[in-house]
Amino acid sequence: MNKIINCTILIFCFVGYNHQSGNAQDFNYLLESKSYNTFAKHLDDTITIEIDRKKVAYKKEEALNIIKKHLAKFNPVKWERMHQGESEGSDANYQILKAYNASGNSLRIFLYTKSVGSRSIVSTIKFRKAL
Repeated sequence: MNKIINCTILIFCFVGYNHQSGNAQDFNYLLESKSYNTFAKHLDDTITIEIDRKKVAYKKEEALNIIKKHLAKFNPVKWERMHQGESEGSDANYQILKAYNASGNSLRIFLYTKSVGSRSIVSTIKFRKAL
């Protein structure tokens, strides 16, 4: 009986983890914990990155390097999820994160996603200094 209970708990933990790892809600955690390899699994093949209102499209690997460098330069010490929702009239979803550095400056990070099967894939990331 104990083996069945342990097995059932293990299955629920595995299913819960796999379900959670595909949700947009995890992007905040993945960036905060610098889990960039896992974050990369949620990136589209081509990502548009906007920094200081300049948009450039990059292949996934190059985009990931730019994201890492930009966040390392800002050096966030605190993160929060500000908002998430759906864009009107499209199949796109978005999430707004806010990161703070030790100096008290903040950075808003806009993640735009699209649904591919049952997964959310990041297609655009915008970095904006918060006022």
